[in-house]
Amino acid sequence: MTRILLLLLLLSLNPFNTFAQELYTVGAATVSIEPEPGTYSLSLSGFAAPKEGRFSLKWKKSEAPLKNIREQLQQPQKNGVLSSTNYLSGHYSLDLEGNLYRTRPGTSHPREKITSTGRGRLISITSDEKNLYALNSNDSIWKINLSDRYNPWQLIGRRNNITYSTPLKNIAVIQNRLYGTGTDGAIYEAIHATDNSLSVTTMAIGYKGKKILIIGLDLTGFPGTYINDIKAIIARKHRIPPEAVLVNASHTHFAPVTAGWTTWESFYQYPDSTYLNGVLKKSILNCADKAIRNMQPSSVSYNSGTTAIGTNRRNTADIKRPYDNSVTVLETTNRRTNEKNILFLTACHPVFKVGEEASFALSANYPGVCRDILVKKNGYTNAIFLQGCGGDINPVSSDFVKTGTDLAADVTNIIKSGMRPVAPSPISFFLDAIDVPVTQWSRDSILRFKAANELRAGALDADKNIRWANLMLQSDQPPATVLTEIVQTINFGNIKLIGLSREVVNEYGSALKNLWPHKQVLVAGYCNEVPSYLPRDWHIEQKMYEGYDSFFWYAQPALPPVNIFDILLGQIKKNNR
Repeated sequence: MTRILLLLLLLSLNPFNTFAQELYTVGAATVSIEPEPGTYSLSLSGFAAPKEGRFSLKWKKSEAPLKNIREQLQQPQKNGVLSSTNYLSGHYSLDLEGNLYRTRPGTSHPREKITSTGRGRLISITSDEKNLYALNSNDSIWKINLSDRYNPWQLIGRRNNITYSTPLKNIAVIQNRLYGTGTDGAIYEAIHATDNSLSVTTMAIGYKGKKILIIGLDLTGFPGTYINDIKAIIARKHRIPPEAVLVNASHTHFAPVTAGWTTWESFYQYPDSTYLNGVLKKSILNCADKAIRNMQPSSVSYNSGTTAIGTNRRNTADIKRPYDNSVTVLETTNRRTNEKNILFLTACHPVFKVGEEASFALSANYPGVCRDILVKKNGYTNAIFLQGCGGDINPVSSDFVKTGTDLAADVTNIIKSGMRPVAPSPISFFLDAIDVPVTQWSRDSILRFKAANELRAGALDADKNIRWANLMLQSDQPPATVLTEIVQTINFGNIKLIGLSREVVNEYGSALKNLWPHKQVLVAGYCNEVPSYLPRDWHIEQKMYEGYDSFFWYAQPALPPVNIFDILLGQIKKNNR
């Protein structure tokens, strides 16, 4: 009897020792994915327009001590040299015609010409430890990393009369900052434009030896190969299989380019390797590590409601297209510290801005605003946003701050209406590849398509179509026969989280929820890879952007069949994950 009473006393003093096994273990983390200090400019993903590109470079009049800066900017012209800089193991110089030369002391070719075709007439060069920079007479700024043989010249800035309005005479990197002399005689400093909101957020959930990771990224999208590499590293380090790691892109249109947009203008075709591998990958892995380390016995609860932030962008005066305006919220509470984290999902493009300058600045857009409110005002430690099936859903407001604020209010109201517990139960996860038959255009069809667009060469969409045709004609790959859709499913308690690859249009979300009416189903698009849109039949039949033109922007080899929706829904239902 004494032993029983002692045991009961111990349990009452520390209930977690026994009951922790009846709770999930949950950890969460947030890590910045902002470019590293010393980044002067990056090309922004999301919009192909304007044709001249969007870059994060912003010039402002310098507040630094100007005498030293001015002296270093004003290189005297002598011996036919317009501008020069030491870079890597060589000395680089421009002659009066703008030709670029490299001198390498001690080599058999002491002076060699460096190809800069297509960069215009260069008028000034400078360098830092990684890159060589060049300014041309048309007020465009280029960079190249000559230590990487596969890295071409990349445009990183142009005069747009918004963030870059004064023509420059020369540029110079001084103490890891980029300066320029304006034609007005003023000294300008390059500012990398950002609102500092880009993040990776991760929630780790475990139960009885199994763990899942749910990762949200403030990016437009990403290649599957890149995400698979990250999943493989996580699997080796933490023994969490790839099918248990879901990676979702918020699809903000104000993030650095992270995929090669091969039919876009050249400056969108090559992601910045320093950002991609030196910043982004490390931050994703760091965030996963932190979330796993933070795992503690926690309760999980859920609820759902609605929002009015979006609308189907294919609505007309006569036709109102579907809009699944649901918002689903998961809340976790650490049973030891009472720390709370939140995960929420809804479907809407982060596409609109505030003012013209915002078009040229990095931003998480409305998801970042919403997360910030939930953390700072509602007291959550981490807030994870997942993008739903928002392929054809745009915000109602053109002010992303209002959109984010409204969504935060909706999430708050859902929580206040009462959260329901998610009972601890075994976790399961699946990763399926569903092949949808497609038919690639014939060579003659591609040639006719190219010829028709060459009549409009110079126009943004025509040039894209010409590049697409050239890619298809020059490809040594066999004709495409399938479009592969990646479907990930994670189950715990009565929660079923489905992650679809591609830019998924809205009706997929509601259709998948209907397959499991007794489950709380969350359907996220933009998961694991974003190689194209995933349209419905009417997008394809009516040649809407989502079902036709977007496939050329995404450099896809074939268009989807009209019945793709039925094929995928049928197979997902059959798999019954």
